[in-house]
Amino acid sequence: MEDAVDASVESYEKGLAPLFGSLESFRDAYDKQKEVDELYLQDYDRLYELSKLNRDLQAAIDDTSNIKGKQRLRDLQAEINKLQADGNKLSEYDVEVLRKRFELEQARQAVEDARNAKSQVRLRRDSEGNWGYVYTASEDEVAKAQQAYEDKLHEYQELNDEYITELQEKALDV
Repeated sequence: MEDAVDASVESYEKGLAPLFGSLESFRDAYDKQKEVDELYLQDYDRLYELSKLNRDLQAAIDDTSNIKGKQRLRDLQAEINKLQADGNKLSEYDVEVLRKRFELEQARQAVEDARNAKSQVRLRRDSEGNWGYVYTASEDEVAKAQQAYEDKLHEYQELNDEYITELQEKALDV
């Protein structure tokens, strides 16, 4: 019985020799391919995540009155729809980058909205000595929105840094 198993393994190795060189090389190639496959989302996960992001984008487009902001969100939505229609394999990183870009755009719009919101009134004298009311944005609200934007930008940069580090580690493992 043991001789039959050994003969089968030897026969299998001879069949793999032209492709991989040995059974150990085949195992290594299989393990590497498995790692690569694990990076990418399954079709149902990809569709779910992109659909969820698309719904969030559509809600944000509907909620904003900023024309430039709407256009930037529509451009991102068009990019996501193209990825979805093409059926590209996407990794978790790819989906997370799209989500972070959406969040960054929302934070940018919040900064613009805070700057455009004229919620404070000040009395000022013009060059001719006449007093008049000037409506300005709340500096506190602008600062909070700016800090939120910078936080989102930092999160986006950290995500990219982690991904690059991971790729470098994998390259060194090869």
